[in-house]
Amino acid sequence: MRPIHLRMARAALGWTLKELADRAGVNMNTISRYEAGSEILSGTMEKIEEALTGQGVIFIDEDAEHHPAIRIRKEPGYPFQIQAPEIRSFTIRSGLSKTKPKKARKSRR
Repeated sequence: MRPIHLRMARAALGWTLKELADRAGVNMNTISRYEAGSEILSGTMEKIEEALTGQGVIFIDEDAEHHPAIRIRKEPGYPFQIQAPEIRSFTIRSGLSKTKPKKARKSRR
């Protein structure tokens, strides 16, 4: 997991640094430092990864054609389901308004 993966996963789950730190059992400053590009201990990295993968996050490595990315697995009991927006039908009114337009004010000189 790279720092960008961590930032994307937190954003996708809607987690703050504190929420991830609490769920992973690590210090919030450690997560912040890693997101900024600093190294962290492998045991700490594993705790963070377990917290994220437990919520369905899948890390996708960079290749020649694509940037690093994440996906979130659809699972029963997942905290939220992403749904397509509701499609509402509407009609376009034709013709003019039934009210009379306001008269333009005459400028006073």
